[in-house]
Amino acid sequence: MNIFIRAWRSFLYRTRGVRLKHRVCGLGKKMNKRALLVCVPDHSNIGDMAIAVAEKVFLKSCGISFVSLTSEECDRNLPMLKKAVKSDTLICYHGGGNLGNVYGFEESVRRKLLTEFPQNPSVIFPQTIFFTPDEEGRADMEAASSVYGGHKKLTVALRDKSSYETAKKMFPKANVIFSPDIVMSTDKSTFGVKERNRNGVLLCFRGDCERSMTQSEKDKLASALEERGMGYGYTDMMAESDLVPQREQMRCVSDKMKELSGAGLVITDRLHGMVFSAITETPCIAFGNYNHKVEQSYKMLEHLGYIKFVKDVDEAIALVDEMYGGVGSYDRAPILPLYKELKNTLLEYTRKQ
Repeated sequence: MNIFIRAWRSFLYRTRGVRLKHRVCGLGKKMNKRALLVCVPDHSNIGDMAIAVAEKVFLKSCGISFVSLTSEECDRNLPMLKKAVKSDTLICYHGGGNLGNVYGFEESVRRKLLTEFPQNPSVIFPQTIFFTPDEEGRADMEAASSVYGGHKKLTVALRDKSSYETAKKMFPKANVIFSPDIVMSTDKSTFGVKERNRNGVLLCFRGDCERSMTQSEKDKLASALEERGMGYGYTDMMAESDLVPQREQMRCVSDKMKELSGAGLVITDRLHGMVFSAITETPCIAFGNYNHKVEQSYKMLEHLGYIKFVKDVDEAIALVDEMYGGVGSYDRAPILPLYKELKNTLLEYTRKQ
């Protein structure tokens, strides 16, 4: 992380210390259900923001009151948390694709909290597990297995079958369940997205360590659109600011969904580029990234005729004319039952408070 961003965060969290103390110490006051939602993002990834928003909506739908804290807040205020959090407080961990050795800070904070609160009922919202296939990845997998496997009351939700099978082997003592990406549990009304006129093709590709598409492949796709006389533009899933407070995250997610919903076709290799398209009923051609999360998450959406997963650029080009300007409806009926076990687990843990 940029040293200047870390320094700015350090200043912000020092000045927020008193307010955070009141937030944590007031946890559950006059509430019959208490929970902490920890490790939520404050960085610029809009997909992660959408996960955090959806987690909050999901907890509210379960009737569970909560306080949400970022990874940085948890890390810097752990002694305060240890004093304030009761042994029966439900601790919910932010989901996403950071369980592994690629996103070190998020994983280290989660392990630290699991170690410091071994008796608390704990639920990790739907995650993808990915450890790099090298010595570093194997060593870190063993370390993770020890920490997660040592927790007394842990439920780990996995959003794809590969991660689910990995978790069953890594955490044999934990309650391992399958649950789709939590954003899929929402719909466009959650984010205030309405019907819009659609026009042009929107290209939304990764530029980070998870990318798998080459520049030549992207250029080939753009050339094919030009040959068809289709106007196109570029977007990404990153906010303009490197630091986005929780209070601003719903707006960021809503704005991005509205942008995608104005396209006649979205072509993306981002998981939440695909998911946002599904929710906003926007035709989408999706590529995989460096791991399995896009392809396997697509299995939850393949009943939607306006979302297609492709293996290569030629396959995508062959679908452009067919997909452009198509219509569809976000049918959650096959998806929502898959959250039942997650909901029941949350309710069971809070029922015992």
